[in-house]
Amino acid sequence: MQHFEVVFDVIEEARKSGGCALIHCIMGVNRSGALAVAYTMLHQQCGPITAAVFVRQKRQMILSNEDFQEQLIEFARQRNLLYLDAKEIRGTNVKL
Repeated sequence: MQHFEVVFDVIEEARKSGGCALIHCIMGVNRSGALAVAYTMLHQQCGPITAAVFVRQKRQMILSNEDFQEQLIEFARQRNLLYLDAKEIRGTNVKL
C-alpha cells in the first residue's frame, strides 16, 4: 500500500505525543479509509474486518472501492493478520 509507512510514522508520532492525526484524501472514502484501517490492524493487532468495523464506527463511509478492499486483504495476508478474523472469513473465498 503506497505511502503506508510514512502515514504510520506520522500517526504514531502524533499518538505518542498526545496529539491526533487527520487522515484525508480528496473524497475521504477509499485511500484515507484504507490507510486508517491498515494502521488500526497494526496498532491494535487485529484483522481487516475488525479494523474496518472499528474505523467505520468513526467515519461514515469507507472502502466502497473493491480494489482498496483487496489491497487491505493482501496487506493483512503479508503481515499474517488474516487469521485474527478467521471466524468472520470462514465461508468466503479469502484464503487464510
